[in-house]
This record gives sequence, structure tokens and C-alpha cells, in this order.
Amino acid sequence: MRDNDMTTSFLRASMTRAFGSLLGLALVGSTLLGAAPALADTYPSRPITVYVPFPPGGATDALMRSLAPALGKVLRQSVIIENTGGAGGTIGMSRVANANPDGYSLLFNNVAQSVAATMFGAKNLDPVTSFEPVGMVAFVPMVLVAGSGFAPNTLKEVLAEAKNGKVSIATSGFGSATQLCSMLLMNATHLKMMPVPYKGAGPAIVDVAANRVDLLCDQPPGTAAFIKDGRMKAYGIATKQRLSILPDVPTFAEAGLPGFEVSSWHGLYAPKGTSPAITAALSKALQQALEDPALKASYDMIGAQPVTAAQATPAALRDYLQADIRRWTPLIKDVDKATN
Repeated sequence: MRDNDMTTSFLRASMTRAFGSLLGLALVGSTLLGAAPALADTYPSRPITVYVPFPPGGATDALMRSLAPALGKVLRQSVIIENTGGAGGTIGMSRVANANPDGYSLLFNNVAQSVAATMFGAKNLDPVTSFEPVGMVAFVPMVLVAGSGFAPNTLKEVLAEAKNGKVSIATSGFGSATQLCSMLLMNATHLKMMPVPYKGAGPAIVDVAANRVDLLCDQPPGTAAFIKDGRMKAYGIATKQRLSILPDVPTFAEAGLPGFEVSSWHGLYAPKGTSPAITAALSKALQQALEDPALKASYDMIGAQPVTAAQATPAALRDYLQADIRRWTPLIKDVDKATN
């Protein structure tokens, strides 16, 4: 009987330990399953840094600086902007792509996101697979400008001057919206201009306004103030209709170049691997921020058009980015052949 009692006690103890282990595993499993909702409930718990892959002073920087306070108000956290310019935006893109995917390092980029792979052939930086899209933010048309000391006063006079092959045109870096606009302008007019690359639109604007470089095709957020105070001449807006903030600037069609329409679009991204709960929370916050009256007024003053709530979503940004890559890839290759 004693042996039987000992055997029974051993079996009971073993079963108790096994049950305890299974219970522990079950508790761990339930904790993991509940992690995503809990994470979304506590995010964000500290300031968020948004990397703008261009120097201060350009249109992309201006748009993000208008968005930051509205987004921070919704998220109840500070939104810090860090400018990381160079290599057509790919340095800043790489910074975010390699960041911890915890939702505290984000990327705000323009159309340059669409052309990074085609123009740079980056093997470790894919504009689609290296990021989690959060949502689109705004569209901004391009405008062709020159310093007040540049002799031509109309687009036709600019193109006539460019026939001598001595007109220079600034760009805010390889693969930037300004470079794409200049490439398409040369392709549309069958003219060659001398490209002068900068690390961002801010430095390019300064030099064009100072008449060190002849032309620049950039966005109104960075150029409108210079146009209004007379430091720059504007020859055409690359859209179907004139802008309310620059009512005296004709469209390219009105200026004699029909069909020339170029806009830069902007989107918000997180590093690959960021929790869907976090990207969803950011997208919801972005949609609310874009409805902020102060943000709308700010964007209207610089010629930017905020997107709709349906466009400020991960799916919409992913679809638009992929479509834009398909649109730009053959154009870049054709224009590159025609201008070299």
C-alpha cells in the first residue's frame, strides 16, 4: 500500500506541474494575442520624429511644418521634424527604412518616393517594400520661376533664350520633383538647359532669387513669397487652372505650352514591420489633422491641396505610389535618353 500511495502521489504531482505549465503557456499566448490592441491603446507615449529627406526651406519641409502641429494635437504628443537631405531624398528614406518600427520614426516624402528605384537603382531601399504606408497628404502643382534679374518676361521669351544652350536650371537633387519637372520641360520643348543640382529646394531657391542660376521649376510653398515680393518672376503654373494665391501667373497652356501639367504629391510612411495597429492609428490621426481649419488655411496660403479622408489611408497611398512608379519609370528612361 505504501508503494501504491507513493506512486499515486508522484502521478498527482506530475499532473499538477504539467497543468501549471500548460496554464502558463495559455497565459503567455493570451498576452501575446492581446499585445496589438494594447499597443494601439498606449501609442504614442512619447514624441514622434518625422524625417523630411530634404533641407529646410523647400515645399516638402513647409508642408510638414504646417502638418506637425495639427497632427500633434490629435496624437497628444509633440511631432518633431528632422531634415535629412541629400541624394534626392534617399538618405532620409534610408534613415527611416532602417529605424525601429515602433511608430516613433516616420518619413514625409514627395514624388521623389516614386522615382528612387528607377533613378538610383538602390538595392537595399525599395520605395514600396521598405516602408509601411500611412496615408497621402497633399498635392502641389509646379511653377517655373527665375530671379528678377533674368531678362525674359514670358515663357516664350524663356524658351527663345534657351535655344542658345546657355540657360541654367536649378534642381533640388537627383530624383527630386524639381529635377523631374526640368527633365519633362526640356523633353516637351526639345531644348537643352544646363542643370545645376542642389541638396534641396531651399538652397536652390536662394540662388535663383539671387540670380546665380537662371531657372527653377518648383512648388509654390517655397516660391510664392519670392514671386509676390518681386524677387522672382513666374512664367507658368503646371496645372489646368490658375492658383488663387498666384492669380497673375498663367498656366503653361495660357503661356503657350499646352498639356504641360506636373504636380508633386506627398505622403507619410513608417518603417517596414510597423504594427498595423500603429499605422491605422496614425492614418486616423492624419485624417483628423487634415480637417484642422488652421492646417487648411495654411495649405491654401501656399498653394497646396490636402487630400480627402479616403486618400489619407495606407491602401490609398500604396496604390498611388505603385501607379506613380509605373507612370514615371518609362518617362524617366525616355527623357534621360533624349536629354543626354
